[in-house]
Amino acid sequence: MEGHSRATDAAASGGANQGTDHDHGFRKGKKRVKPGREGWKRKGKRPALLSDRAWTCAEEDHCETPLAAFRDLRPALRSVAKLCHKDCAKVRIYDPFYCEGSMKDHMNSLGFSNVYNENEDFYERVRTETVPPYDVLVSNPPFSGNHVEGILRFAVKSRRPFALLLPDFVCRKVYFQEIVAGGTPIALIAPTEPYRFWAPGRADKGIRGRAIVPKAHGLEFGCVWVCCFWSFQKKVIRWWRKGERSESFCKLYTSANDLPQTSTTKKRGNPRQRAKARKRMALAASKG
Repeated sequence: MEGHSRATDAAASGGANQGTDHDHGFRKGKKRVKPGREGWKRKGKRPALLSDRAWTCAEEDHCETPLAAFRDLRPALRSVAKLCHKDCAKVRIYDPFYCEGSMKDHMNSLGFSNVYNENEDFYERVRTETVPPYDVLVSNPPFSGNHVEGILRFAVKSRRPFALLLPDFVCRKVYFQEIVAGGTPIALIAPTEPYRFWAPGRADKGIRGRAIVPKAHGLEFGCVWVCCFWSFQKKVIRWWRKGERSESFCKLYTSANDLPQTSTTKKRGNPRQRAKARKRMALAASKG
């Protein structure tokens, strides 16, 4: 997936190169790299300006996914490659949502060079039944509109392994529960620190590119990999817990209820409880 992983307020509605890198705050030589920013400094990893799209979504949806996010997913992808009896470089990875192309560079640096991520209309591909063949769907879709629900339905219907980088609160949405009901095995890979995405600049508006953390209703939220490996699920999880994840500091959960509670994932109170909470906040503000 390339990068539509976004910071949008509308959102709320191993093969080769195995190393000892650690996802958050790992060291390159003697220099410590900030979480989510490694990889941006290399040529071609941080596009300066936003290019035109072959499809439509909210402008703020266009952001590049950091290398850290793909590194966290690498142990699981290596396990899938092993179970498919393929080298990592041969596993066909499909990311239907194109941003600026850094997804291919990141995946290639991790040993996955057979990646399809092009500036084309995914929805037209689905409509015309011309979706390219793939082994694993890996994507960070746009968070606005119905994109998250749409890609989830496509992924589950396709019955192929998938890993989608989504807002942590999506797992508590009614449509999510409805889509995965009926035997879809879900695993959640959650980072210890929020990912920072790169928003390319907008030349026509004089906006420079910048690193961002997604927000919904003014609140920052984290993103997690929502994964399903179907018949491989138990082995992937078992290998992860036995040490395959040694390069990652992420935690793996098999239920959304086990995710750490945050301001965006905790269940909201009823209207009366929310009204009382607003009164308490207003009272505290007046005294402050």
